[in-house]
Amino acid sequence: MIRPSRVLYVCLVLPLAVLVTFLIADPAFRHLETALDVHLIRALGVERIPWMSGSVALLVPQNHPAFHIVVTASCSSLSAVLALVALGLVLPTGPLPRRLAVALGAAAVIFVGNVVRIDSCILVGLAVGRASLVLFHNWVGSIFSFCYVLGGFLIMLAMSQLPAPHLELPQTPVLGRGTPRGLITKSGQGSAPRAHPNIGRITSP
Repeated sequence: MIRPSRVLYVCLVLPLAVLVTFLIADPAFRHLETALDVHLIRALGVERIPWMSGSVALLVPQNHPAFHIVVTASCSSLSAVLALVALGLVLPTGPLPRRLAVALGAAAVIFVGNVVRIDSCILVGLAVGRASLVLFHNWVGSIFSFCYVLGGFLIMLAMSQLPAPHLELPQTPVLGRGTPRGLITKSGQGSAPRAHPNIGRITSP
């Protein structure tokens, strides 16, 4: 039987905590994603993003007019990351630290996938202009977003089903209490000491 406290936690407390975390962390998280995307593009040798502030960046294509891009809340991966972590916390199998580690690992897949998606959109925009960036973002980017979110969720489920590692301690013999010089076996029963073969034998003079 499901306890009322768990129902309250799953239906009210956890969604409210996810919502508050999203509202607080969203601006800084979008800034982080934008900075990471721009630095990765520049690391590839593309120097056509001369300006960036917060979640806004200026793109200067070679044969098209310059334009700004904005990483909005719907473009960010924060909502998917928080949702996946929340699902990991309520998984029915495994201890809480293991479930949280599995959820964070799957969330990392979503974060990296979203960075690749945004960088792909930026490269398309730098190559063929703003209209092509919007078209790529709305169609190919959306399909790619669905794939990496679903992939992260499936990875989390698969990892949660793996057996937890455990160490088997070696069995050490212990002197049995109540059995003279007996040994406690794995079954918990003591083994009686062996009698000397000469004990009790009557010898003739």
